Amino acid sequence: MLQVTGLEKSFGSFKVLKGITFRIDDGEVGAIIGPSGTGKSTLLRCINFIEKPDGGSIKIGDLSVDAGRSSERQIRRLRNKTAMVFQNYCLFKNKTVLENIMMPLVLVQKKKRETALEIALQLLEQVGLKDKQHCYPSRLSGGQQQRVGIARALAVDPEIILFDEPTSSLDPERVGEVLAIIKDLADKKRCSMLIVTHEMNFAMEISDKVFFMDDGMMTDEGAPDNLRGNSANKKLCSFLNGFIR
Repeated sequence: MLQVTGLEKSFGSFKVLKGITFRIDDGEVGAIIGPSGTGKSTLLRCINFIEKPDGGSIKIGDLSVDAGRSSERQIRRLRNKTAMVFQNYCLFKNKTVLENIMMPLVLVQKKKRETALEIALQLLEQVGLKDKQHCYPSRLSGGQQQRVGIARALAVDPEIILFDEPTSSLDPERVGEVLAIIKDLADKKRCSMLIVTHEMNFAMEISDKVFFMDDGMMTDEGAPDNLRGNSANKKLCSFLNGFIR
């Protein structure tokens, strides 16, 4: 379970997040949609303290962290409950595919290399890249690199995975392979997922809840069918009509 309450974040005098509050339950998939520049990616980065929020609280499972009184220990515990899949893959270029997945298991979770190897190989098979285990990222397509990023996120067995526009850096022909992996994860309900995306049809198909952000605020939320057909928010309706066919 993820509960975000009153989350705020400013960069200088510019207030990016203006008291964001929402919740997703265990096993649920939440999609955050909205125009560019409304704070969606900043929200994800604040949830796991890549960016330190200025105010509000974040609760994941049994851990609650107050942004104004967070300790280093609390932040470490919070990060251990989350995993992030970035727009630009963020793989170590000097490490093989296998080494990229094993690193957080060995260095962060202190697992034995034999155990880390077994887990990494299972995950590479799950994302269809076991045959690429000894390749370096430069030898992979963008879609393959993102699939490695997803496998690395799964490796740490998080309570929630945060996807920050996971297809935005991909060529159009590679988008489908990444979306298929995410959909498979959603169907299996291995963990909760929160996805920032502009793939509207995909968001409506995969999500239990959709959240619409505008100007740093969460203005609407609901089940996909309800949000699409019954919202009184003209800006949301216009936004969806521009994407969904």
